[in-house]
Amino acid sequence: MSKEQAIVKKQAFEAEIGKMWKIMQKMTPEKRAQFVQQLDEGMITALRSYSNPYKKPVFIGDRNRYLAFSVINLTEKYCQRFAMTSLIGFLYRMLDEFSPAAAKNYISENDPKFANLYNAKIKQLTASKPEQLLTEQWNALKTEIEAIKAELKDDPNTADKRIVVKAKVKESFLVRAKIIKYKTYTFNRELDTLKDNQNYLQMRLQATKHEIKQLTELKDIFELKLKKRLEYDAKRKTIESSDLSRVEPKFGSSFKSSDLSRVEPQETEKSNVSYHDEGDELDDEMPALESAEPEYIDDPSLPSEDIDENGEVRNLKNTLTIQDVNQPLENFYKVIENKTKNIEIVNKRLLTHETEFNERATKLETLEKNIKEYKDRLSQLKTEYDQIFCVGAKKT
Repeated sequence: MSKEQAIVKKQAFEAEIGKMWKIMQKMTPEKRAQFVQQLDEGMITALRSYSNPYKKPVFIGDRNRYLAFSVINLTEKYCQRFAMTSLIGFLYRMLDEFSPAAAKNYISENDPKFANLYNAKIKQLTASKPEQLLTEQWNALKTEIEAIKAELKDDPNTADKRIVVKAKVKESFLVRAKIIKYKTYTFNRELDTLKDNQNYLQMRLQATKHEIKQLTELKDIFELKLKKRLEYDAKRKTIESSDLSRVEPKFGSSFKSSDLSRVEPQETEKSNVSYHDEGDELDDEMPALESAEPEYIDDPSLPSEDIDENGEVRNLKNTLTIQDVNQPLENFYKVIENKTKNIEIVNKRLLTHETEFNERATKLETLEKNIKEYKDRLSQLKTEYDQIFCVGAKKT
């Protein structure tokens, strides 16, 4: 039997079961009981399973029952989970307490013994640095060479001691070369680390300067808009002269009428500086419009911060707009005050970065001088070695 035939047969059987269920619903309880007794168990199960997907009533005699497809024994399920949880906890505890014989040679990192051994090793390594060991070896060689030279003064004909002192001098050259190379290696490692830190600090400096530039531009924009707003309100006779005197210390006592004309935006690194400076975490946005503000002013001579005919947002950051006219004056003062405080904070941070940058630059210069000095020392040491041993070997 193909798959399509099986589907057709199943649909026909379901249609037959549906017809039987409708007939049973119209029967009286007595006739329904007689009808059910004539059916076999498979048909009864199929009838109930098909007709009870949402707990429809099953008619048994004169009473209605509900079909339950499955029953979950919660007591049994909880007992199983409790037993499994207990078994897992027991196994974990046994594994924690179990210690194989082969593991006795290894100490756990959480054991205080491990910490004691680790600290002892670190202390030993700190006490026996390569530079310190090489310096001690060099001092010991100098002492031995001087002692042998003193003996040669008393008995200059001793050939064995001359051979010994020559070997000691060669060894001293090697030790001195190792000291110089180790110091050069240490300085180079420190120099690389400082250069990486200096590059990162330079990026921080550039970002801080850019932040100051953005804050200053935004502060200038709000000051210019405040100036134009006060002039606009003065012309409409909606503010008193005290408001004008409040802004005179910042902008001067005289305002030019040409300032009311449209000011084209200046070219900056980021020309998309928003009105509310949403990207600046230090700055607060323009406060919400207060309910006590006068009625809305719709002046056709003022532009609106909306989308133009081409679907682009108009760049009116230096121009007095309808939205600016309908904002409370206190909002402008608050934003300018916040920008001023933020500029002071960022300037202090910039000063700290510049001080740290200059200190590291001085340290870099010192390290570069030390590296050059030790390279010159190594060259002198090689020249001295060639003069003593190579030239002497050619003569002999």
